[in-house]
Amino acid sequence: MAHTTTRLCSLSKLAVSAAALIGSAAVLAAPAAPPAVGPLAAAAPGAARAMITAERGVTKPFNQSELSFNLPGVVAKVEVKPGDVVKVGQLIAQQDDREEQAAIRAQALKTQSAILQIEAAEADLDLKKVELGRALAVNAEWISQGKSNSEVDKAKADVKIGEIAIKYRKAELEQEKLSLEAYKVKAELRKILSPIDGVVARVDVHAGEGTDLAKPAGIFIVQNDTLVVETNVQSIRTVNLKKGQTLQVMYTDGGGWMPAKITYLADVGNAGANQRMVRLEMANTLKREAGLQVQVKLPDVAGAPVGAPAAQVDPAARVAAEVAPVAR
Repeated sequence: MAHTTTRLCSLSKLAVSAAALIGSAAVLAAPAAPPAVGPLAAAAPGAARAMITAERGVTKPFNQSELSFNLPGVVAKVEVKPGDVVKVGQLIAQQDDREEQAAIRAQALKTQSAILQIEAAEADLDLKKVELGRALAVNAEWISQGKSNSEVDKAKADVKIGEIAIKYRKAELEQEKLSLEAYKVKAELRKILSPIDGVVARVDVHAGEGTDLAKPAGIFIVQNDTLVVETNVQSIRTVNLKKGQTLQVMYTDGGGWMPAKITYLADVGNAGANQRMVRLEMANTLKREAGLQVQVKLPDVAGAPVGAPAAQVDPAARVAAEVAPVAR
């Protein structure tokens, strides 16, 4: 029995040794890996083209606006609901503005009164000019002798005062007009108008509710006819990317590849993750909502194993890519 056990142990050791020898032979027989090259170097003639890898990203609205009232007050009406398409300048919601409207009407009356006062001053000036003309005619001979006349002097002074009175009344009218405009502006501040063309995404305010400046009105508008795609890419993979370049984007839940243009390459990267943010824009032809995950197709750079994840980029190639601009 002991002899049999010893023999089995010997056979097991032989099997392990044979497996190790086979593995070593396979490693020795494998072709040597080519030397790493810089990420900007061209591929050797006849070499297979680099595989294309994709990075995860997320879509965002091309434009968005969280709306709020400019003054505290009570909501009088809300003109939209989620899903409504709105245009720039369209009324979204309005506070109670009865006080401002009453002030506008009162100020409009003051403005009209100032206009009437100007008309009265102009009529008075016309009368004084007639009186001056009569005084000059009556005292023409006296005046021709170079003598002064109190009646003529008084008539001339009255005309001068009348001219000044008109200027004063016109200045008053401008003040009343400015006051009227101020009341109208305050009334407009009771309204929320859409600042963008877009779609109402959220409405959390209702008629009769009070609002203050400490929180938004609860109305959110987004513009999704064009979508923004943001993705964080390993820095080494962005060295050949340029603003205006077209990449391919696809939703992770299905669909085909769609073109998207690079609009921004971050000037400051994430040192901890060695990543750089890339922003693209694409037409929302599928009418999808923002906030979805996508894949952004990126060509592999030289120095990275073909089709390998970005984290496996050859360290020597990464150093060459970062040092090359300094050397130039």
